[in-house]
Amino acid sequence: MNKTIKRKRTSIIILSIIALLAVVAAAGIAVKRFYRPAGGITAENDAGKVTDELGELLNDGGIHAMPANMLFSPELRLLSAEGGEQPLTARISASVTPQNAKDKTADWEVSFLNGESEWASGKEVTDYVTVTPDSVGSLVATVSCKQAFGERIKLTATSRDNDSASVFCILDYKQQYLGIDLTLSQTGKTPSVNNDTKKGTVYADFESEEPLTVSYTYKKSEVYTAELSDDEISAPSLTVSYKDSLKTALNNVKAGLGTIAEVTAGEKSFGLNLLNASFTEGLTAEQTNGAISAIDGNKANAVIFSFTGESGDLIAQYSFTVVTTEIKEQMRVTGITLDKTRIVFGGDETIYNITYRKAGAANTALTLFEKGSEYGLSKATGGFYPETYKSGETVKVSDLKTRFSCSGAGGDYHSGNGSGTAEYKFLGWYWDNEKTRPFDGTIPAGTTGDITLYAEITAIATHSY
Repeated sequence: MNKTIKRKRTSIIILSIIALLAVVAAAGIAVKRFYRPAGGITAENDAGKVTDELGELLNDGGIHAMPANMLFSPELRLLSAEGGEQPLTARISASVTPQNAKDKTADWEVSFLNGESEWASGKEVTDYVTVTPDSVGSLVATVSCKQAFGERIKLTATSRDNDSASVFCILDYKQQYLGIDLTLSQTGKTPSVNNDTKKGTVYADFESEEPLTVSYTYKKSEVYTAELSDDEISAPSLTVSYKDSLKTALNNVKAGLGTIAEVTAGEKSFGLNLLNASFTEGLTAEQTNGAISAIDGNKANAVIFSFTGESGDLIAQYSFTVVTTEIKEQMRVTGITLDKTRIVFGGDETIYNITYRKAGAANTALTLFEKGSEYGLSKATGGFYPETYKSGETVKVSDLKTRFSCSGAGGDYHSGNGSGTAEYKFLGWYWDNEKTRPFDGTIPAGTTGDITLYAEITAIATHSY
């Protein structure tokens, strides 16, 4: 009887890993956190890394002894959503003692370490991690991480001969670096940026010496068990350029003018002199005016910010439209002439013209009250809309009707081939077509030169077609 018991005890299979694993697991040593900085995806391991508690790579195509911890660190492709995350796999093995045990088979399973946690509750662990033995009962298995998980997972191998002989490994998922979010600041101005569309606005001001400051924060994934610290991410580099059409236009004004000044890196920020006073240093008045025209004519998506990682790969690219309101008021004087060849004492009797147009339609040949214009019925009853003025007199111009219609098909004040009458609303007068300088209805005495006044008009109802 004793011999039978002894023989049975001798044949008990103890499923184990190396002795060090038991010590490490019992001591509760934390997983060493590894993260590949933003430097690109290499051909090898292009889906990411699987590492053990010592940082050794497990997804290198080989079979590795089952570790105490496994850390899945997928590499996300920052500029493309194609394909999503790829499954990360590693092949591991367990061993049994004694070596001459008759039944060297085992069963593998995965489970949430805390299945009742807020994140894990109601979820199936195999939707996130699976374990597949090479064959039924094999001591070699493939562990696959299919997607991010927010509760640690326990991988267990249990002897088929003795269910009290088992070993386990704790699986973690590394928080992922998703890119950057920007904020912009210019003293006295309100630049903007949309981090979803990667577009925004910046200001040009040739009288300001203040630089543009570009600050950034790191975006990280929300589902993970191993946190990614900012210190683990390599800081991006920034290069700034003009779009091709603006670069060409500026270089035509002066060779090299289309090259943006150096970017200075700070603590999660960059500073640069962008289209401020430093831009016009050394420029003549003609060149300054030429630069203003070039910028205003190519302002849409004119400035490009390119952020690159440690290895030079592109992380993110933003385009910014330039607000040119201020530089259009900073045109330089290029010459001076006399308006008149003789001086008349007693006042200026020269007669100047006043033209009325709809704001935003300066390229239209028709003036506001001309036949064929659909706005010709806009004059207020008793209103005053002079066509000329003299410099020495103060001239008042009336507002248009608050609401008015066109004359309809066949009338003098109608455009297009639609039927019915369109309705409009008058919102105010301006000195300029861009509506940056409101006109209060008074042309001051002493004003000289022909004037065009621009009416802001919006459609309330359109023609029927």
